[in-house]
This record gives sequence, C-alpha cells and structure tokens, in this order.
Amino acid sequence: MKPRVCLVVASDLSVRTFLRPHLVALQEQYAVTVVVNTDDEKLLARIGVTGTLQRIPIRRQISVVRDLQSLAALVRFFRREPFDLVHSMTPKPGLL
Repeated sequence: MKPRVCLVVASDLSVRTFLRPHLVALQEQYAVTVVVNTDDEKLLARIGVTGTLQRIPIRRQISVVRDLQSLAALVRFFRREPFDLVHSMTPKPGLL
C-alpha cells in the first residue's frame, strides 16, 4: 500500500496552476488527497491526477464563524482519515 499524503489549499486555482506538476509526480509513489474549497468534483481528473478530492469550504477572507466551521470540518476529516504526511500550501489552511 502506498503512503498517504494530503495537500490542503484554499482555492482550486492553486491546484490547477501551481500544484498540478507536483501532484502528478506525487501520485507515482503516494496515495494523494487534496482538500480544497471547490465546486468542481472532477477537478483532479481534469488536471490528470488520480487521487481523492475532499471539498471543505476554506475561504481566504477572514470570518471567525466560517473559519471555525472550516477548522471543525478539517478536524473531523483528519480524525477519520489518517495520513502519513499533511502539507498546507496556502496561508489560510496553514493557519487552520
């Protein structure tokens, strides 16, 4: 079984523009999961990545209520899904 890696970002734009080559390379040796705020359920398939997409509404704008909701969703997700490596790629997910 491949080690599991999870990348957390706030925007699907980051996934499409910056992370695509990294995700393509990572998928060769890791089971890749991307946590992102997106409406595009086929985001990873569209960019040629085999992996799991977890949609959590992490917004870039500061909102205490929404940020706490996002944090709670992340905590629930990470309790359910154990990963060997978790990496946040943008400021808000890193803070949460």
